[in-house]
Amino acid sequence: MKNILAIIFVIFTSTLSLFSCDGFACTRIVHIDPKAVMIGRNMDWPVQMQQQIRVYPRGMPRSGLSLEGSSIQWVSKYGSMVVTAYKDLTAEGINEHGFAVHLLSLNESDYGKRHANIQGMSIAMWAQYYLDQFENVKEAVQAALKPGYELEAPTLPSIGTNVKLHLAMEDAQGDSAVVEYVNGVPHVYTGNGNATLTNSPTYDLQLENLKKYAGFGGEKSLPGTTFSNDRFFRATYYNQHLPLAKSIDDEVFSILSIMRNVAQPYSEERPLMSYTIWQVVGDLTHRVYYYVSTTSPNMVKVSLNKFDLSVGASPMMLDIVDHPELTGDISTQFNTLDE
Repeated sequence: MKNILAIIFVIFTSTLSLFSCDGFACTRIVHIDPKAVMIGRNMDWPVQMQQQIRVYPRGMPRSGLSLEGSSIQWVSKYGSMVVTAYKDLTAEGINEHGFAVHLLSLNESDYGKRHANIQGMSIAMWAQYYLDQFENVKEAVQAALKPGYELEAPTLPSIGTNVKLHLAMEDAQGDSAVVEYVNGVPHVYTGNGNATLTNSPTYDLQLENLKKYAGFGGEKSLPGTTFSNDRFFRATYYNQHLPLAKSIDDEVFSILSIMRNVAQPYSEERPLMSYTIWQVVGDLTHRVYYYVSTTSPNMVKVSLNKFDLSVGASPMMLDIVDHPELTGDISTQFNTLDE
């Protein structure tokens, strides 16, 4: 299994290497409403990612899948619902406590030199590790600042460097954080103000750039491109101007309206630009995910509360790409995952 996942991850990241940071362009927002804490996320990618929705129970043994030494090992404390890329790699998800994690591209990421005396973890397992181990942002941030492992990612011959990702997290209490590695050091940004994340530059510079725009201290008007800086500002601006939702459904579609505003359209003029292939709206308060494929007119809903998450329960899976006809609540349509 370790070798299979490693091969899949190299394929995944080799595809990433063909595109600029803005080419691999995702967006995540957090919105706090009296009815629920919600997140929105766009996944932008040049091709379908064989994505699946999976549900993992507690008590699953895990490995960090290190390729450069010993791997950190753990057993999942909490059940989770995730969206996977290339079937086995967790791109994002939510656990049973309403704690959510997402991976996005960051060109400035540098995980540092690996040391043989420290356990390693492939960045392919980074998001799943947090979902398995922590109830909330506060716990996760403490671990992120003093990790018991070193992150690693393969060096890709096509670009001569390693995979470049950063991590966003948030919880049902409305706390959020961003974790970025620069020069081998984890930088963690915390607080309820961390409502938006896109790509380059690093998060601190994105916040500085935000001050140039009207409504945030500057005079620049609302930008319109799909580049990282512009998406960061538009998502932040519209997130702060959402009307108070009358219902959970209202809130879901309000979040989705923002994600559509910062989506990457299909375009022949920019052939190396990824396009938005799927979107997620997450209700962290009620542990519900809403998934929308840009190649299907339907939205599906999955409630984590409807699954058996006890130790010894079977992991469950739904192949979402091959079933565009699915719509509405699909929580009962999952199959047992054969691992």
